[in-house]
Amino acid sequence: MIIKQIKRAIRKWWKEVGYRRQRAKRGWSVKDTWDIDRWFLDVMPQMLEYLKEHHMGFPGDLQKEYITAHCEELNMTYEEYLIWPSDKDSDGRKRREEIDNTCDRLWVEILDYMIFLLKEANEDTCTVENLNEKDNRRIIKEFSKKYSELGKSLLKPENNRSDSSRKLYTLFDVPEYKETVELWLKKVIDINEYRNRCKTEAINLFNKWFWCLWD
Repeated sequence: MIIKQIKRAIRKWWKEVGYRRQRAKRGWSVKDTWDIDRWFLDVMPQMLEYLKEHHMGFPGDLQKEYITAHCEELNMTYEEYLIWPSDKDSDGRKRREEIDNTCDRLWVEILDYMIFLLKEANEDTCTVENLNEKDNRRIIKEFSKKYSELGKSLLKPENNRSDSSRKLYTLFDVPEYKETVELWLKKVIDINEYRNRCKTEAINLFNKWFWCLWD
């Protein structure tokens, strides 16, 4: 038994070595294609985090958006900004530096928000918890203990079918468990909808700033 486990572990390790070689050679492995959505949600936040910490600039479109939206406050249009004096120690140079610092901060906030959304879309890192999960696990154990696996002890003669199949019972079929499992299921649906909204918003931001995700 132990020898079989050792052999299985060695085979698994050797496959992982192969996947790593594939990633080193072409940037992705066959294993990554088995679950591309999960791979994206696992890897992309890490890449964006690195970009956020090591970026050297910010998108020009972001600066244009900021100046256009705050032209009255800044007392200049984007076109005027482009020809604003920027000699060393001039007021124009100081204004440019202030605007650049603001745009850099906004870019960091955008990257942070993309990271947050992608992590929330990931089932493993989503911060929204199903508070009914514990109760649901408890009643699953109780159900199996009371009524056997798949509720076999609930079967009645009239449940038998001519094709030798039989009715399978679930928690929904037992009144004492129905309300708990319905609350759990409703929360599952709510969390999935939330994760999907996060995914969609993240992809929309990814699409908007796609050509700017470099440094």
